[in-house]
Amino acid sequence: MGLFVKKKVEETISDKSEEYVLKEELETEVENIQKEFRIKQEELNEITQKIKTVKEEYNYIVSNLMVVKKEINQQKMELDVVSLEHRRISKKIKNFEQIKDSNDVSEFNKSEEDATDDDFEDQQVSQEIDQQNDHLEHTTEHRVKSSLIDLFA
Repeated sequence: MGLFVKKKVEETISDKSEEYVLKEELETEVENIQKEFRIKQEELNEITQKIKTVKEEYNYIVSNLMVVKKEINQQKMELDVVSLEHRRISKKIKNFEQIKDSNDVSEFNKSEEDATDDDFEDQQVSQEIDQQNDHLEHTTEHRVKSSLIDLFA
């Protein structure tokens, strides 16, 4: 009878040691998974911070770009106004020179009518330029907004 008791004790000890080994392996695996999770979480936080920084830089650059674009549009409009004024004054000078050479009063009256017509044409051209600049500004603003939406969507 003594033989069977020893065998049962050895089986119980071996069962307990197998359970202990499995338990140790599971604990080790859980610790490894937790370490891996922490590492991945840190990497995710770093990437999120980089994305935030890039987004802030992008917004800064886009806002500066819009300011520069507005300045350029303003300068273009000023240049257009100066060009129209230059053209109008050049025509007047040319007309005055013709009148001076011909000394004809009727020529003078005709040139005044032409100058009035030129002023009307200049106003129309100026209005068209303003409309085109407005359209360009709205189109560019729409494109920038679309780009921002696409970038952060």
